[in-house]
Amino acid sequence: MNRPAHVLLFHTAVDAYDGRGLRMFGLTYVGAFVFAALFSYPVYLAFQSLGAGFPEETFRGWLAEQALYRISDRLRLVAALLGTLWLIGYAGLWGNFGFSGNGRMRSFLAWLVLGIGMLAIPLGLQLLTGESVLKPDLDGARVVGVIAGAIATAVIVSFLEESIFRGMLLRLFATALRPWPAIFFSALVFAAVHFKSVRWMRDIEPSWLASLKLSGASFLAPVLTFDLVLLTNLLLVGLVLNLLFWRSGNLIACFGLHAGWVLAQRIAVGLFEGRETPWSPLLGSPLVTDGALAIILVGGLALILWCDSVGRPLRLRLAEVKGAP
Repeated sequence: MNRPAHVLLFHTAVDAYDGRGLRMFGLTYVGAFVFAALFSYPVYLAFQSLGAGFPEETFRGWLAEQALYRISDRLRLVAALLGTLWLIGYAGLWGNFGFSGNGRMRSFLAWLVLGIGMLAIPLGLQLLTGESVLKPDLDGARVVGVIAGAIATAVIVSFLEESIFRGMLLRLFATALRPWPAIFFSALVFAAVHFKSVRWMRDIEPSWLASLKLSGASFLAPVLTFDLVLLTNLLLVGLVLNLLFWRSGNLIACFGLHAGWVLAQRIAVGLFEGRETPWSPLLGSPLVTDGALAIILVGGLALILWCDSVGRPLRLRLAEVKGAP
């Protein structure tokens, strides 16, 4: 597999490698956890001081109610956001993530439908087997609210994640590494960051040491909260989206497919509730990503894209939009 020009940053030639962006990513990623470790407890003490004696319903009273783990999570996210914004500028990506091209709406809709259809298969089987049922007391207003919220979440989350994980992260890896390691390791990072916190540490007694422990546990969350099915699904999702961008030269297809998955999942979670049945390991819950069938479906799409990438007889028209952004 060759390295196409659209995945390379810093004006790197296709036969050259530049690891500075990847090194800066490592520093900003680790730095977010270090920032949370150092400042969570001082911020917690400041909140306690500011909110002492104030009712819960006031802003200062709300500050005093914030647990240390929540403050640690928020500080880590703030540091990660600031680091990401800086890294985008450092890599020269503002306005150059890869959403340009002709026929964008047609490509987006085609991949959106595919994403929805893929998750509709396990969800439909869940309903047939009784694995999932409609939530009680659903009314028209609640259904509309769930669908509207799902659409907004799908658009926002998919746009941001594709911009960061394909538009930036994959390209940082691709600029520094050979194709397959770049595709795999950037997908692994995508999967790992979805494991966000360790729930059993939330009741830890606030202290400097607790702040360090919380940040360390968050950093090791993929190991401490290991879930093979979920990790495999997320890794395959990352591989599919990476291969799609690698071959199409545009994030529109990735945006559509990702939005379709998120939209179907959010609607399913909002309208249905799961029940334990003998089909649970295969079909999962309304979340879908906790079932083996999702692995089979996403893995099948990953195999199709892999075959296309290495020039095997099986071909797939990746997107209507072609050409480097």
